Amino acid sequence: MMAKDVRFHQRPSTTTGSIITAAVHAPLTAATHSSFAIHPTRVTQTYAARSGCSFVPGDRSGVTIDRSRLQLVNPDGESSGGIIAQTLREEILSGRRVGGERLVEESIAKAFGVSRVPVREALAQLQAEGFVTIVRYRGATVSTTLHKENKELLEVRHGLEVLAAQLAAKNRGGSVAAELNAVVEQARAQSPTAETTRPFHDLVAIAAGNDQLREMLAGVNRRVAWGLGHDPGASVHDHAALAAAILNGSPVQAGFLMDEHLRRDEADAPRGA
Repeated sequence: MMAKDVRFHQRPSTTTGSIITAAVHAPLTAATHSSFAIHPTRVTQTYAARSGCSFVPGDRSGVTIDRSRLQLVNPDGESSGGIIAQTLREEILSGRRVGGERLVEESIAKAFGVSRVPVREALAQLQAEGFVTIVRYRGATVSTTLHKENKELLEVRHGLEVLAAQLAAKNRGGSVAAELNAVVEQARAQSPTAETTRPFHDLVAIAAGNDQLREMLAGVNRRVAWGLGHDPGASVHDHAALAAAILNGSPVQAGFLMDEHLRRDEADAPRGA
């Protein structure tokens, strides 16, 4: 299915002081589970320019907005449960919503300015992914098994990332060799954040030249917290060393550096429960 753009429709509101942070985020390269494609920076800056709200670079929550004035719709005017699912997923992974916490349809619908239908769609999607448990007549709660699942996913991602770095070095960066250093410098110039440093890992996966590995990484990354605790500035330093090892064709060094980089990241990252 071709990805659709996201439009923000403002509704008249007399509320001027109620500013709420909305976690509108999607991976920069991996497809989301919904039919929408979101570029966090472009979306937030566009909305901020039109509404006078402030865009906060580097904040994983994405944008500071008055949710009472915001409706999420696709070009056909249909509300999207995918956007709500993505927001809740981020809140769960970051630890802002903890295991056993109730997810009340009415409250979520009010926060997004939508009916309860897309909220139900979002919760059903999150249940299928293992983030949410839904019990008839009792409603939805955040899964209490996420701590164990996140730990296991971090272990899987770690192994895949190290392998990707080794293969990328064997290929000396492959088709994206010229981009590896460029994306490091771009992240450094933009005041490093989790969002500006993540594209480097996407490039390493591409440089590995293994489509199956890349798909597996994309699947894991949709379900696990990414770089939420590690210092983004330190990440840029790590990435520069990794890029050098990859471009020099040193698989052992690249694998070692990726292993050390991820250990620091995982030591600080929330486990989602």
